[in-house]
Amino acid sequence: EGWVRGGPNTTYMLMEADFPHTYELVETHWTYSVSAEDPATLDAQYSSVRMMKANFPEGLNQFVVDFGRNSDRQLPFSESNHPQLHIVGERRESPNAGVRLKPPHRYTGAAFAQYVAFDPPLGQGEQATVGIEGSIARYKHRYVEDLVAATMQSASGPRTHDFNSRRVTLPTRELLMTVFLPEESGARPIGPQVGRSLYQMDFKEASRLTADGSFRVEEMEIGGHRGTKMTLHVKEPQMRRHYRLAWELGQRPVSSLE
Repeated sequence: EGWVRGGPNTTYMLMEADFPHTYELVETHWTYSVSAEDPATLDAQYSSVRMMKANFPEGLNQFVVDFGRNSDRQLPFSESNHPQLHIVGERRESPNAGVRLKPPHRYTGAAFAQYVAFDPPLGQGEQATVGIEGSIARYKHRYVEDLVAATMQSASGPRTHDFNSRRVTLPTRELLMTVFLPEESGARPIGPQVGRSLYQMDFKEASRLTADGSFRVEEMEIGGHRGTKMTLHVKEPQMRRHYRLAWELGQRPVSSLE
């Protein structure tokens, strides 16, 4: 009802009241290394920063941090092997207010989920910044043969590439994603992918993100390992879209027979 001032964020202004909170910024950073426990897989170091504002009159009690795969054939989570997360930074406008991680409520099979709670709840219009870090052992396949076998029965068919993804389900003003792949992993960057699902890809939008500089690739060293870092930085990402950074996997080396 009534009028809304025009501008680049008009759509989000109209939608925000329908969602529990708005993200001013979502950052996700992934750093991979070859697993010492299982060299056919990659361990992941995860880091995230979320700047948000509560929209509902009753405020915001919590939000979820989750990770998923297409099926539990792809290195499933278990009670002994699931993300280990902790809060590394928090900032709230209300005095004597805190943020805490609840125990994981899903940690087996293809999905992991854990709530971040506000004590007391984030009030309507209040902003907060929450930083989360953690490690995930044996999170991704290192070799293409293993990924193809793991995705053979998926609805989209076998895949030779993998990715990290963020689905925009809440109004988000800025999205920043990075992925670091060490040379020894044998992985080769593909670039950004955008789509409504694994099956509906928007190749035009992915090409635009590359052409306008929203996506870039850099060679660098992290933690003593040379590798490639992909970065995707999107202002006003589209709702109900998956934004991904993808890479091709290397082949399993053939052992010489004597």
